Amino acid sequence: MHYVKSKYKNEVSDAQLLEGALKGMLSNLDKFSEFLTLEDASSFFGGIEGTYKGIGVVISKDETGLISVDRVFKDAPAYNAGVIEGDRILQVDELSVLEWTVEEASKKIKGPEGSKVSLKIMRGHKERDIVITRSDVKVNPVDYRIVDGVGYIKLEQFNLNANSEMDKALVYMKENKINKLILDLRNNPGGEVGQAVGIAKNFVPKGLITRLEFRDPKEKDEDYFSDLESLQYKLVVLVNKNSASASEILSGAIQDTNAGTLVGTVTYGKSKVQKVFPILNKEAFEKNKADANVEIVDVESLSSEMQKKLVDDNIFGWAKISVGEYFTPKGRRIDLKGIEPDEMVENTDTVNASLVNAISPLKKTRKYDVGDEGAEVIQIERLLSLLGYDVDEADSSYDSKTFAAVEKYQREQGIFPYGQSDFVTQEKMNASREALLRKFDLQYLKAMEVVSK
Repeated sequence: MHYVKSKYKNEVSDAQLLEGALKGMLSNLDKFSEFLTLEDASSFFGGIEGTYKGIGVVISKDETGLISVDRVFKDAPAYNAGVIEGDRILQVDELSVLEWTVEEASKKIKGPEGSKVSLKIMRGHKERDIVITRSDVKVNPVDYRIVDGVGYIKLEQFNLNANSEMDKALVYMKENKINKLILDLRNNPGGEVGQAVGIAKNFVPKGLITRLEFRDPKEKDEDYFSDLESLQYKLVVLVNKNSASASEILSGAIQDTNAGTLVGTVTYGKSKVQKVFPILNKEAFEKNKADANVEIVDVESLSSEMQKKLVDDNIFGWAKISVGEYFTPKGRRIDLKGIEPDEMVENTDTVNASLVNAISPLKKTRKYDVGDEGAEVIQIERLLSLLGYDVDEADSSYDSKTFAAVEKYQREQGIFPYGQSDFVTQEKMNASREALLRKFDLQYLKAMEVVSK
């Protein structure tokens, strides 16, 4: 550090050099170990905990390079302020986002609870300004419905809300006397091990769910068990190459115990378990070194009273390190290999399969006519476009072109053609969506075949 600071042409701080050294040191271990700045850590913990302070949207860059709203969480500040899926964000607090990355835009939109953020959005061809008060946002990773007597549950990640939200889905299935179930873990990157184990207890019969083994002798190896006396469902689990980590704990346990059938493609292959450790800054290190009378300060070895006093002011960043590995009930090590499904099925038309899966079923709570706006209008227009009807780009506005397309759809479906998307029409559209799923999403089609036998 001394040599760099004395020779490097520009000014550079100790903090910059230390951050670079830590990033290099940890990233060289494996692809899952890394150094997290305080800002990175805030985002990471928010994802795991399933709560964060912000407005409650998921954003991405669309095909035009604009920041687009992909999802709005129900009852979140953005939802209550009128932001809908498909809105394009042009400015945040009067700053143009055109050259920003998604990460830069996300960090600017998030902020302290009670603070305000101003967004300029483009909806269709109209610009509008929306001021939103940030608050705590709870991310629900579970979506569910019943199709032809089969329960379908989509689990997007294993955050700290996953187990409780899964319980709600299973209560709904029980109330509707559903005993055939499809659990969709495709593109689920994993999350918290305890959540995976808790959910597994609903499906895995009495016995071992997974075993965790650690390198550090101070970390006790752990076996997780289910006490489920009898299987409750005829179960099919959908997996693909992006089903990772906690998804593989759950799917591996289900496969090893014959609790269900895995359908899809080979999973990601990540059995390493990470733990996150705070790295003290120099001042906090010196103080804790003196207080604990030690040469090396191991934060985990500090007294619980000392640990409670650690706040961001004492922490330079966080080290996320692979500390252990899990094994399936039969002792399989799946790292870098993944889990091979019982029924190997590729989606040959991945583009259309993903497009259909991106369309949410219509909830039949509101009718739409010319001049109306809403998030569901986007779903209607996306569906009509996939069905081959002439609509403009999905923009949440029920315009004359959407009206004409709906009218044509109604006529061809044998419904009275008057252009309004009423509940009968929406029910037909949900059936059309299901037909498209079975046409393009071959993995879903196979799951329906297997679970219905």
